[in-house]
Amino acid sequence: MTSKRLTSVLSVLGFCAAMLAVAPVPPAGAATGGVPPIAYVTNFTLNTVTPISTSSNLAGAPIAVGGAPVSIAIAPDGRTAYVFNFTSETVTPISLGTNTPGTPINVGSEFNPQSGGGAYPGIAITPDSKTAYVANQVSNTVVPISLATNTPGTPIAVDRPNAVAISPDGATAYVTSLGGNTVIPINTSTNAPGAAIPVGSFPSGIAITPDGKTAYVTNDGDDSVSPITLATGAVGATITVGTTPVGIAITPDGKTAYVTNQSSNDVTPITLATGTPGTPITVGSGPQSVAITPDGKTAYVTDFLSNQLTPITVATNMPGTPITVANGPFGIAISSGSAGPPPGAPPAAYTVVAATGVYHANGLTIGTGQSSPSATLAVPPGVLPEGTIVTIYAGNASVIAGLLPAGQSYLASFAVSWAAPDGSSPNASSPLSLKISDARIGSRDLLYQTTATGIQPGTGSVTAGSATFSFTADPGFVVAAPAGGLGYWLTGSDGGIFNYGSAGFFGSTGAVKLNKPIVAMAPTPSGMGYFLAASDGGIFSFGEAGFFGSTGSMKLNKPIVGMAAAPDAMGYWLTASDGGIFSFGSASFFGSTGSMKLNKPIVGMAAAPDGKGYWLVASDGGIFAYGSAGFFGSTGAIKLNQPIVGVAAAADGKGYLLAATDGGIFNYGSAGFFGSTGSLKLNKPVVAVAAAPDGMGYWLTATDGGIFNYGSAGFFGSTGSLKLNQPIVGMAAH
Repeated sequence: MTSKRLTSVLSVLGFCAAMLAVAPVPPAGAATGGVPPIAYVTNFTLNTVTPISTSSNLAGAPIAVGGAPVSIAIAPDGRTAYVFNFTSETVTPISLGTNTPGTPINVGSEFNPQSGGGAYPGIAITPDSKTAYVANQVSNTVVPISLATNTPGTPIAVDRPNAVAISPDGATAYVTSLGGNTVIPINTSTNAPGAAIPVGSFPSGIAITPDGKTAYVTNDGDDSVSPITLATGAVGATITVGTTPVGIAITPDGKTAYVTNQSSNDVTPITLATGTPGTPITVGSGPQSVAITPDGKTAYVTDFLSNQLTPITVATNMPGTPITVANGPFGIAISSGSAGPPPGAPPAAYTVVAATGVYHANGLTIGTGQSSPSATLAVPPGVLPEGTIVTIYAGNASVIAGLLPAGQSYLASFAVSWAAPDGSSPNASSPLSLKISDARIGSRDLLYQTTATGIQPGTGSVTAGSATFSFTADPGFVVAAPAGGLGYWLTGSDGGIFNYGSAGFFGSTGAVKLNKPIVAMAPTPSGMGYFLAASDGGIFSFGEAGFFGSTGSMKLNKPIVGMAAAPDAMGYWLTASDGGIFSFGSASFFGSTGSMKLNKPIVGMAAAPDGKGYWLVASDGGIFAYGSAGFFGSTGAIKLNQPIVGVAAAADGKGYLLAATDGGIFNYGSAGFFGSTGSLKLNKPVVAVAAAPDGMGYWLTATDGGIFNYGSAGFFGSTGSLKLNQPIVGMAAH
């Protein structure tokens, strides 16, 4: 085996499948303002990376990285490349928007290649762009790196790891083991290695088919390729290729693999349907790595000893004119490029590429990463031309915020654009789906679509934490919070409704003879209806609010004192003074204090914005949190001047407000303090609190319907000067 290798230590090579192209891309200039796919080539002997345009084959300025860069992978979101520097034992992140190298990430001690030999290891990145896996032969480990923080994790033991490839579903990293002549599967959720899969001699490279069914491993010790059925781990008949095969890449359609043969100076194409090797393609001297353009039309091969890059036309398997590059071209990865921003957008509204990828027949899903706000785009199969580049742009907050109506708050904006291989931007044949996620988004927030001159109302669905849009053209979308609080409702114990500001009137029980008094109310998320609850758990629904059940016919241990609506308006919770919970419709049960001995009775409840939990509050301010509702503090151990009467959740679900009968406010977590009536002499006691939709204010109401507004919560009227039939017992914000 050794005699077949190049005599220089530098030529004892392996190949990482993660060096391959991450996503297919169409020709340069497909859309105005777009970026063509770029081939990034590591220069082993110069400690640099050279960007090369795949449309012009012209090289850009070299990018300085660490010592002996051998492998490179591009995150699937298309924003960052990661270079493994073999002798430095570091990984250098490169921002592809500017080709700027970042702070190196240490994955081991510096290594002197003269102290040992072996193939040079690789790097691969999970499809969600969250984790990179680096093969570290010096320590016989694979090192996972959290890309959110660029922090290396606990090393995973593997005997002389070399190439790394990750399954399309992101569940498993497959690592070739030079020492064991095996492939080691690693569970990416636990980072636990699985049972070794025996392959050929000295396995160097690995690539996985786009459907995730088969891995192909180059065995440079016996000049073969081993196919592995990943569902079973079964190894098929080996495929004979050239001398010392090291690198491998598979076309985006999954039909052909290209294998670089280091010692015979050629590339073997393999028809994967039959496992048949084709006629070797002559390239330069010492070919190492191969990557295929995202449109599947061209394979690029790094010729280490010839200092060149050889393009191969996939349709004909003909090599093209070699491209001269810097000394020691080794690893290669090809970016997905980007389509230009939507032409029908306001000037400068979208300038930052947040994610990019290329559409193929089986569809495309891309996301903008882990920061908030974030966006995920789903393109179903068969709706765009094959090879269409699809890009998500992040909105320019300062530009778009200036287009919103007075008082509204900008939360998030993303645009989607695409360019087909012919440069056009055709409408999709079926809708694409864009989900914008941010903890600040509330179920009453407003949706807009950008136009060339500004914005206009948009359509979509909005729930706590996210907004989703469907579309067939390439638009921009905006999520905005209403201008403070726009209105509110008050309810009396007879179910009389008093509505102010934008809060509409949909009916009341004011003229109905009730079995028990009303004690609480809750609006639907859209504000187009509301529920009233009586102390016996009788439910009265108005407007779009539906009836999903009640405790009106049940014998209760304790009376009902509070209620909360599910975020989808398809259910609600009731709580009794002993903390017993009664859930109806889509509102799920997450726990209760019904079986506990309480110091003080429960007086109210609030639902977590995601609908997966709730808080109960006792009159001493004790907090009981269930499901997704977190505990952020309480007044349970504090001597209060007056008892607590209500609780309101913060808009982001990460805090809450408590209100006492004297209007004293106790804020916890993300809930801010904007004022209180704790030092005022009130005509009547406070009975309820409601948070403004933007989370920057709140209202208090007294039993006479007097309103006290703070922060962004506006004053729209009160019953303070009216003679009421029954006292006010609850309120809700619109």
